[in-house]
Amino acid sequence: MDSKELTTVLNSLEKRIESIERKLESLPIPFKLMYRPPEREDYVNVVDFLDETAKRLKQIEDGVCP
Repeated sequence: MDSKELTTVLNSLEKRIESIERKLESLPIPFKLMYRPPEREDYVNVVDFLDETAKRLKQIEDGVCP
């Protein structure tokens, strides 16, 4: 492959990547499921809540929590 062919292929790839990036940017932001734990006024992301719950449970299982 000579440099002219390589340049053509790279330009084509660049255009395809730009097209993909534009399409990705136009996708809607994923919906965040929120949860308000009992006795709290603020809402938290369910993923964060589950991560924190798993961490606290692990601490209890390991005897780290008071």
